[in-house]
Amino acid sequence: MESYSQLGQEDEINKLAKNTKDENILSMINEYISIPPVFSVESGTYDDYISLVITCPADSQIFYTVNGKDPTAAGKLYTKPIQLTDVKNIIKAVALNKQGKYSEVITKDYIIEYKKPSTPKVTPNGGVFTSADLISIDVPENATAYYTWDASVPNKSSFVYSTPFEIIPGHHILSVKIIDSHGNESSVYTGDFNLTIDQQ
Repeated sequence: MESYSQLGQEDEINKLAKNTKDENILSMINEYISIPPVFSVESGTYDDYISLVITCPADSQIFYTVNGKDPTAAGKLYTKPIQLTDVKNIIKAVALNKQGKYSEVITKDYIIEYKKPSTPKVTPNGGVFTSADLISIDVPENATAYYTWDASVPNKSSFVYSTPFEIIPGHHILSVKIIDSHGNESSVYTGDFNLTIDQQ
C-alpha cells in the first residue's frame, strides 16, 4: 500500500478500495486516500419519501449538501439519515479522512413523485334503502377520508371517517375524498343514497 502511494499510483489503491468490503483493509486504504462515501439509495424516481443513509470508513467524516453545492466548501456534517421529501433533490457528499484528505465528491439525484390516492371505495355504493344500513370506506394507510352528505366537495373541515356510519334518512348525495400524509388528494367519490323508512 505504501509503495503504491510513494509511486503515486493512487489509481491502484482506488481499485483495491472498490473491490473489497473488508473493514480492516478499507481502514488501511483510508490512511493513503480518502474513500468516497456510499449511498444507501441509488439515483432515481421514487413514489414516497426517502430515508437516505450515507456511510464511509469509521475513521472518516462525511459532509453533504442537499442543494447541489460543493460539500467540501459548504457541507454539513452527516450524523443521521437524511429525510428526502421534496420533489427534486440533489445530494452531494464527500468523506474527509483523519489525514485531512477529501475523497471524490459523490452526487446523487432523486425525484419524488408521490402517487395520489385512488378514488375512495365505498360500500354500499349508493342505492335505495328501507333501513339505515352502515356505510364503510376503504382508507389507505397514512391517509384520512373526509365526507359530506350535501353533494359538496369534502375538505379537511368536513366529517372525518373513523368507523362505519349509518345512511341518513331521505335522498342525499354522499361525497368522499381521501387525503394522504403528503397532502395528495384523491378524486371525489359521489354516491346517490335514498333511505325511506316505513313508519307503520
